[in-house]
Amino acid sequence: MVKYPEGPAPLGKDLKPGEGINCNPLDQNITLDFTSQMGGCTGAYYGISVLLGKWGFERVKVSEGIFVSPVNKGYYELVLKEKEQLMQQIKAGLFSISEAYADLELLLHDLRKYKQYVEYFEKIREIEKNLKIEKDEEKKRKMLEEKKSVEQTLRAIFIDEVDIYTDLPNTPISLRSIASRWPTIISDFMKLEEEKLPDEIKLDVSYAEKVVLATKNKLFLEWKKMFEETVVERYKRIKELVEARKNSIEEYKSSLKPIIARYKMINDLLSSSGGRLAIFRSFFRPDAQAFSIDSMTLWAWKPFSPAEKWKISYERHAKISLEKAGFSKEEIEELVRKGKIKPNELVDALPIEPSIDNVVRKIKSEIEKEYNIKLTAEDLFEARRRLINRYSLSPVVGTEGVLWPFSPYFVFVELPMDRIVLVLPNGIQIEDLTLGLKTYVKTQNIIIGHILEVIAREKRFEYEIGSLLGEFGIDKGKWETVENMLKKEFSEIYGEYKEQKEETVPEKKKTLLDSILEVFSKIGNYLGISGVFIRARGPYEFIVSDRITKYYLKQSGMVFAEIKNYLQRVFDVPGAKTVTLL
Repeated sequence: MVKYPEGPAPLGKDLKPGEGINCNPLDQNITLDFTSQMGGCTGAYYGISVLLGKWGFERVKVSEGIFVSPVNKGYYELVLKEKEQLMQQIKAGLFSISEAYADLELLLHDLRKYKQYVEYFEKIREIEKNLKIEKDEEKKRKMLEEKKSVEQTLRAIFIDEVDIYTDLPNTPISLRSIASRWPTIISDFMKLEEEKLPDEIKLDVSYAEKVVLATKNKLFLEWKKMFEETVVERYKRIKELVEARKNSIEEYKSSLKPIIARYKMINDLLSSSGGRLAIFRSFFRPDAQAFSIDSMTLWAWKPFSPAEKWKISYERHAKISLEKAGFSKEEIEELVRKGKIKPNELVDALPIEPSIDNVVRKIKSEIEKEYNIKLTAEDLFEARRRLINRYSLSPVVGTEGVLWPFSPYFVFVELPMDRIVLVLPNGIQIEDLTLGLKTYVKTQNIIIGHILEVIAREKRFEYEIGSLLGEFGIDKGKWETVENMLKKEFSEIYGEYKEQKEETVPEKKKTLLDSILEVFSKIGNYLGISGVFIRARGPYEFIVSDRITKYYLKQSGMVFAEIKNYLQRVFDVPGAKTVTLL
């Protein structure tokens, strides 16, 4: 679980005055437990989810899990047996991929071999073409030498892989076999060109050897012609097979990803230690009672405009540079290199800039530790972009046209829910819904942290799918692409791996004015006078007693009351108040 900084004091000790707000008032915590007939609790869950959207909240589901007792056979077969079937499909798909890779490796071996042969004939044809148009005698001589070198390679192939098999029983006739009689016959054969008759051979050798050389050279020339035709045609066929096998592997992977995703989405509560202990400690009897438990946690957030001492300076997005938004020079270069932004391009500003401050970076570090992944500059840019886009949204589905105020202060709702379906021995089924409702006041930087965690969850989900397909692995406890793992292991071969540096917003140097204000603050504390107004460390609200508790927490309290009233009215709780849209 990611720990978010809380504060400012006395609401929490992690955030200094002005750095941000993240507080959950004690009177805005409640556990609600409702029991209904089948469908009542499910309707309440979807009802509150839709209602939050109508109120203008951004909603995200951040956890889910399910447990079904084997006694509840029908539901067990429907859910967990389905997961087992998906697992079998995944195993079969992975086996098909491994078989396809094995076939591909064999094909690639043949392709490399025949490609080399084709390159020899390509080189010969290229040289012959250039010889017809070249006028320079020196260049012609070099071309002929190069052609001779390629021809000798083909002659060596002929000797080693063709002529060696011409020996008859008790009658050695291959060049290697008769080298004992004529020690120079192989080197003499390598010097030949187009000679087919003994008299055409100008070498200083016996006539008997010339006869053998002429015969062998005639066979070589015929073989070379047939070999070229065969190699060219076979290389084409193997190339087609290689491309087909590559495409089939990608198709196997693409078709397997939805199956793996479905498998991962059925998150058995027993797969985690916390879930196992919760089931083990519960009063339910998995071995004797028919029941199921499914849990989920919902996050929702929406900005509000607090009562201001003066009118806000602007209501629309200004344009700023990424540097002013809090990105380092290295991060900006990375974003430009990956095409996320153009050089010197300006971006829309959020209500408070720099938006990527030290608080965001501390949260980023906590998220990386929790999810074992590396969040990059792209992820920071994406989190910021998602928040900006939501400020800019015109009426969209599920929001009833609620336009967000351009404010850095948010009401945040955390709603963990456990739904229990119990099948009684008489056949009656009932639902029980337990909700732990909490509302917070949070600032823009904390919300960016939450969006970063959502991005981390999305990335980890893709990593888990890709890891089964060999696209990702775990290196020193963190998810990493196989490509980067190879770069770390053999940098000279696979390329240099660039480790992303942890960026922090530099602290401002203490000025003379800061020192004077610090002295006045100490004097004020000694005299019992609050000096928080001169101790602020950031752009956010910092006066707790006069501002945050009176104006800000009131906003989250209204949302808390509305959600509680809605749920109580859904389940006909006596005394529940009527819900009014915020």
